[in-house]
Amino acid sequence: MTGSESLDDVDDLRPEFHGELRRSPVTGEMERFYPQWKRQAAYLWSFVVTGCMLCVAVVVMICSFNLQGYMSDKTSVFHIQALHKYSDPGAVFDPNGNFLIALVPVVLHSIVIMQLNNLYRHVAEWLTDLENHRTRQAHENAMILKRFLFEACDCYMPLFYLAFYELDAELVRLELVALYTSDSVRRVVTESLIPWLLAKVSSTTKQKDQDGTVIAQLDKQRALDEYEQFDDYLEMCIQFGYITLFASAFPLASMLSIVCNLIEVRSDAFKLSFVARKPQSRRASQIGTWLKVLTFQAWLSIFTNCMIFGFSSEQMGEWFPSLFKHVGGTERVIIGYEAGNPQYADTEVFAAGKGRYA
Repeated sequence: MTGSESLDDVDDLRPEFHGELRRSPVTGEMERFYPQWKRQAAYLWSFVVTGCMLCVAVVVMICSFNLQGYMSDKTSVFHIQALHKYSDPGAVFDPNGNFLIALVPVVLHSIVIMQLNNLYRHVAEWLTDLENHRTRQAHENAMILKRFLFEACDCYMPLFYLAFYELDAELVRLELVALYTSDSVRRVVTESLIPWLLAKVSSTTKQKDQDGTVIAQLDKQRALDEYEQFDDYLEMCIQFGYITLFASAFPLASMLSIVCNLIEVRSDAFKLSFVARKPQSRRASQIGTWLKVLTFQAWLSIFTNCMIFGFSSEQMGEWFPSLFKHVGGTERVIIGYEAGNPQYADTEVFAAGKGRYA
């Protein structure tokens, strides 16, 4: 309607907001005031706590990569021989051995990531409460920023390491498929299957003669867990990052996401129908801050895919062979790939030893 207030302009005040009463210099009415320096101190504390938890995620990633045999350089500070020996040829996690057993470190890594994210969910709620935001929208934006940055670092950090430190697009593809599929299975099992089984077990204690009454139905709804819309948005944003940030390494990720999302749609429908309480509707004209998160990832994907295209894979050499030096008639030198060959000793070599185009 013309002249009506936009839904985005309506910002609810948080009942939990606290502060000292003072007279507003603008309206002259009494209002609650919270000093900005206290909120900035809370921001600093949030940064410290989040940084410490990210350090734990880095340690877990290093251990996982050693078990998978990715950190084979013994001179690297990330190499842990006590763990890497299990990925040696003939060892229990040999990548060239049993495929299913070799996936065990990836699955364990995914489980630890899930537990860290669940832990940080409660930590982020505590930290955001300490910041004492005045409005519901400001509180939600702070929560989105914390949880997205933490989970994005937690999920994307192994892929960034393989893509831009190891410069190995093949490893990026393998790790992406493993993380992507295991995360999809995890969502279906933990968000729908397990809660449904627990609800079925608890429902057996109810009296059968009350199953059809209105009071019994209300009791069932009250006993269910509250529907967490925030987590569904966050999962879709993380999935969008898997697709866009590393599209050059795994272009079929979008096709895989279609299959996973078809399963996710039915899983969420089942969750809304049988596992979670019916959510309260809240009017909105758009998805708010989540759109900015998606836009940020889309812009960042331009940089990451260009880097993968040019430095972490052999795509540039295949599409633009004229940019590479030619020696020995029509034979093209794969820069870095033949770095150890004396025949090309005088050839300019970039990223020597990486075995990739540069």
